[in-house]
Amino acid sequence: LRLYSDQSEVSGKVETSAALPFLPRPALLDGSLPGDRGFDPFNFASDANSLQWQRKAELKHARLAMLAAVGWPIAELMHKNIADAFD
Repeated sequence: LRLYSDQSEVSGKVETSAALPFLPRPALLDGSLPGDRGFDPFNFASDANSLQWQRKAELKHARLAMLAAVGWPIAELMHKNIADAFD
């Protein structure tokens, strides 16, 4: 796919994001973190501290979601009277 017929319009010096190839890759997202594809369109990881904070928050939310995925069916099975009240 060639978006530009004249390649002089394209700068080869800027590394682009794999997730959004029309945006430049953020400097801190260099591919060293697991799952890093250079996706930060709102620049939440503007410095190293905020990047680590975002990473920890993502881990906490993922763990909570995994617990909820297991806990919901168990609650439905263990408390049938509560589950039947919503039918």
